[in-house]
Amino acid sequence: MKIATDTLRRFVAIPEDPHEVRELLDDLGLEVKRAQTDNGICALTLELLANRGDHHCYVGLAREI
Repeated sequence: MKIATDTLRRFVAIPEDPHEVRELLDDLGLEVKRAQTDNGICALTLELLANRGDHHCYVGLAREI
């Protein structure tokens, strides 16, 4: 699943630095496969577990954080 850090910030306070966001998600057990920055917007590709359906949307990710 691809998520934009700017969109995730609408739901929860996260660090501005994409590397810190990646570390935060890794610490929570959400595997970040890839991080891309295009035109100042950071997009993270997450590897989600099949048994965690709540992680398949921004609200679910925000709750986990």
